[in-house]
Amino acid sequence: MAEIMNNATVNFTFSGSSEEFSETSNTTTVTLNNGGNLSITKTAQQDTYVPGGTVTYIVTITNNGPYWFSGVRLTDDLSGNGYLTYVNGSALLYINGQALSPQIASTSPLVFTLSPLSVGESMVLTYTCRVPLNIAPNVDSITNTASGIGYTFDSTAEDSDSVTITRSESANLSINKTSSESNVNVGQTFSYFITLTNSGNSVANVSSIVDDFPSNFQISSVSLKIGSGPNNLLNSSDYTISPSNVLTVPSATGPSITVPAVSGGTNGTTVLTITGNFTSV
Repeated sequence: MAEIMNNATVNFTFSGSSEEFSETSNTTTVTLNNGGNLSITKTAQQDTYVPGGTVTYIVTITNNGPYWFSGVRLTDDLSGNGYLTYVNGSALLYINGQALSPQIASTSPLVFTLSPLSVGESMVLTYTCRVPLNIAPNVDSITNTASGIGYTFDSTAEDSDSVTITRSESANLSINKTSSESNVNVGQTFSYFITLTNSGNSVANVSSIVDDFPSNFQISSVSLKIGSGPNNLLNSSDYTISPSNVLTVPSATGPSITVPAVSGGTNGTTVLTITGNFTSV
């Protein structure tokens, strides 16, 4: 690049004087880029995401001239905060309708070493990233930036573009089972607790909870607590126990089971408690 410096001069006279005067302006500097003009345009195939899901990005790289790029490097910061990871093998580079596998120099950040690019030509890079399943409930959107560098014979041209995707309405359940006792005797009553946790922003509607108990475990009661509500004792008609001692909640006539959505940054929970004892060793 070159710096162009120039100024202006005014010549003037005024009434009552035969002398001509002149005044010179300050010097103005303009930087003339000789590295060409690179254009980066980034979009997302979908504008929302769900925890654990994927999103595909499309980046269009264009050489607006006037110089040929001997190569192009593209870097994606993957949001810069761990919200995205590259899905290995997902990248494709399209040049003149032909799909190629681009060279990847790094995956964190994601760096592609791309092909030369002639003046007036474009190439399209697509790649897929995954959103972590355990992304924090208060993360409502993810913004990431693609930055490109085009290399000319003696300089570079740069451009970047960002895209934002927002969290979709979805439920995200995890299940955990614990017991009230770690050691029990035959005939001793204790409880199992099945905790459903929803880290999504939508209420989860549970179709069934199934637990395959040993044949020597005798169920005496089942209760259900949804969110901050009471712990309700279920009727025996609200669940089924198969001949092989498989518990299914609810039965066809049993209660609806939901898991509340995240509220105030706190995950929603529903707890099923199964109380009983072992009848034999």
